[in-house]
Amino acid sequence: MVINHQRNFRFLLAVCTCLTVWSCSDDNETRTLSENKDFSGTIHISTLDDYTAQNHMIMLQDDEPESVFLDASQRSFYPSQPVQVSITENQELLLRAYSPRRINNLKIWTAIEGFEEEFLLAQFDIVPPFLEFRTRLPFVEADQEYRTLSGKDIKIMKNPYLGSGDLSLRIDCDDPYYKKFETIKTTWRVNFSNFDYPNHNYWLAMNPGHCREAVAMSLNMAYLFSTKEYEDSLRANDMRFENRTVPISAETLLTQSRTRNNFAWGTLHGVGGLGGGSTLGLQDVCFLGHYADDVSESAALFHEFGHGMGYGDGDNTVISEINNGYSWRKMCHAIYVHQSLTKELPIYSRRFMHNRRNHYDQWSNDRLAYYGAAGRYYGSKYVIEDPELDELDGGLARGGEFLKTDSSGNEGGALRFKLNYETAKVEKKNYAPRDIYVYNNRLYVTNDIRQKDYSIDVFDLSSQEPKLLKRITSWKDPKSGEEVALGIPTGICRSYDKIYIAGFGSRIYVLNSDTYACEDFLCPSGGAYSVAIDNGVIYSILNAVRAMPEHSVAAQTLGTVPTIASSTGWKNSNLNTVARDQEGNIYATLYDEKKIVKIDISHLLSGKLNISRELTFENAPQGVCFDDDNRMFVTFGNSAAIRFAQVDAGTGKIVNDLTKIGNIELKKPQKCIIRRHTLFITDRNTDDFCLYAIPVEDLK
Repeated sequence: MVINHQRNFRFLLAVCTCLTVWSCSDDNETRTLSENKDFSGTIHISTLDDYTAQNHMIMLQDDEPESVFLDASQRSFYPSQPVQVSITENQELLLRAYSPRRINNLKIWTAIEGFEEEFLLAQFDIVPPFLEFRTRLPFVEADQEYRTLSGKDIKIMKNPYLGSGDLSLRIDCDDPYYKKFETIKTTWRVNFSNFDYPNHNYWLAMNPGHCREAVAMSLNMAYLFSTKEYEDSLRANDMRFENRTVPISAETLLTQSRTRNNFAWGTLHGVGGLGGGSTLGLQDVCFLGHYADDVSESAALFHEFGHGMGYGDGDNTVISEINNGYSWRKMCHAIYVHQSLTKELPIYSRRFMHNRRNHYDQWSNDRLAYYGAAGRYYGSKYVIEDPELDELDGGLARGGEFLKTDSSGNEGGALRFKLNYETAKVEKKNYAPRDIYVYNNRLYVTNDIRQKDYSIDVFDLSSQEPKLLKRITSWKDPKSGEEVALGIPTGICRSYDKIYIAGFGSRIYVLNSDTYACEDFLCPSGGAYSVAIDNGVIYSILNAVRAMPEHSVAAQTLGTVPTIASSTGWKNSNLNTVARDQEGNIYATLYDEKKIVKIDISHLLSGKLNISRELTFENAPQGVCFDDDNRMFVTFGNSAAIRFAQVDAGTGKIVNDLTKIGNIELKKPQKCIIRRHTLFITDRNTDDFCLYAIPVEDLK
């Protein structure tokens, strides 16, 4: 059948309806012969590779200019309709998705005037976050075939005059995430503004990161206000909230929150927020911290939104803390947290965008002064785990931005030697090795025999015997440029081209492994006595284990490497240590508690270092190390009958007393490490401070 339809002497549409042929298969299943047919006109995006520079862009990216994201004609949306579809004047299909999450299986059905049935114009198997997609309507330039909603095959003839007034569009999507938008009952529209910046003391310029977070908050608020939980909470508190001593009904608040004026988001400093009329301004900390798995600070959001509903800061308003400290904003905040933790909110976790971590330069130190250097990484009040989030960011254990473990530097044959003051070529009174690290043919030893006479000694092991290459007693501070004498060095480690030295000045100093110049310093709370590195994370211990990102270590960011996670606290002891096993697990020895604990890093990016295992000993452990088979070895100092032993890593039971290894009897062992199939262990016997290198084979 061919339908001819003329409109204003320019519009010609031809639709051919093809017969649908049915047949029965041997197993009595019924299907259409044309169901697997490729329809030439349907725009089909099946993978991310189908998005090209010609047909799409991502909105609200960091380089998007103000002329775009502050233009309401280009960047505005209704939370009830965050995916916008339209036909442009250039006869293009335009889709904009104001969504921080991907949307799956979205279809666009189209009806043309003169033909009563919808047909499938476009199918998006995946819609990435903040997508803007444009493409020319296929039937403007050629005849095209389509499938109708009822399953008919039709042909639409070429029509170069077809315009937006001739077509209607409808979105169909079965994604459970998208279905949440269909339940939203709010009528307000949102956009973004700089307001009075720079002419007002409070306002700051918006950036795209603010806009992305504003989208998340808008969707979350609109959804929350549309839920039965919100309705029930309002009705349970009917007439409890007041406006200037006048009680407000639940139905009034329900209507006002869903139908308030359209508004624009802005950002400011100096005050927590500004709201009212068409204005909603918040500080950076509120833009970033509203998630339950951040600092869970959404009270300011509802406070300013309440101003937009017409309520002020008087003593008896719905916003103020009245009626025994309860308020509308507290009620909303409690629902916001609950719906985040149950994953009911559309954007329930900061991990969908990670704006706190990404593009830190957008959130200046002034703007994030509330958080200081930790502004980029911040501990979560709650932990939200989810496979979709793990796919996005690599998981809470580590994430995708961290460096790989520097597993090199462990090559070479086993070594056997004793290193004392004679080998170190110093006076006996000046030598007491404390901590060691081995990287290829370099042996790094900390020496802490006398106050103000400390050193880092670097030895060459290429000849199988240690030869002193460098003694470091001072360096130039990278911040002040002044010569700084070495303080007591209690811990040392190397990764890639950096040497990390702990134990003094409330810092971990970072030296270049080639020049030995001090390039940076880290400032974990209070300092550090020991340091270990795995999977791009630097772990240190003082009274707690703290984690810092290795990739943030750079000369231009002196002292600003953030602590991204911390453990619970223990007694402060300069004999507390951290170590890494062969599988990448981190252990802490706790001298005063007489324990070794295995650190659980599964929630690292939520700011938490938990304990997955705890081993208790009769005597205080001072060092722990692991061989290539991941067997655990522990030193116990000179107060124990067994001063060095192989220990069962699961139970803490001593498996093998190794106080005597061949003709070596350890008197006061302290730090130990196994590298190059060799046990390196310091013996701090007063009569003979030394370091032993013993092939691991001797331990069997």
